[in-house]
Amino acid sequence: MYRIIVAGVGGQGVLSIASIIAIAAQEEGLFFKQSEIHGMSQKKGAVSADLIISEKDISRLGGITPTGKADMILGMEPLESIRHLSKLSERGILITDSNPVTSLLNYPDEAIIYDIIKLLPNYRLVNVQEILENVASAKMGNIALMGMASKFLPITNERSYLKAIEKVLSNKGERIINLNTKVFQLGCKY
Repeated sequence: MYRIIVAGVGGQGVLSIASIIAIAAQEEGLFFKQSEIHGMSQKKGAVSADLIISEKDISRLGGITPTGKADMILGMEPLESIRHLSKLSERGILITDSNPVTSLLNYPDEAIIYDIIKLLPNYRLVNVQEILENVASAKMGNIALMGMASKFLPITNERSYLKAIEKVLSNKGERIINLNTKVFQLGCKY
């Protein structure tokens, strides 16, 4: 069983990433459970999704990750990532974009946030803009981070992610699907 918390703010694609990971798990014949928490129902409100992926039926499990049980926190934004640290297991990994959404009210000093993250034994603090440079818009940072995270997830076939991206973004058109596929692959290589 593998537990993931995807965290960010409204408009960063947290729920899209959670859906893509869940569909990719299903593509590989794995069981999954997903629950979502929406903050303020507007752009920049806190949003998170808890996912459980397993080879065995998990339908009887609760959907919210208990304290100390998350195998991964996948953060679209550093402050939202550290809000969930109490749920990260001792061997868990935090993967987060280093670029803050500083338009949030009362945003703390970034250096303090980075210092907290650097205390963890297993983390990746990533400047997603470096991955996206000359390729895509900043709005695809979530896909790049998912590409990085895919190396740690129990979904082992890249094709499962690509099918899931195509399914979730099917209403956006072929050009957007192809661009997201490219960004995912860049994240995998980063």
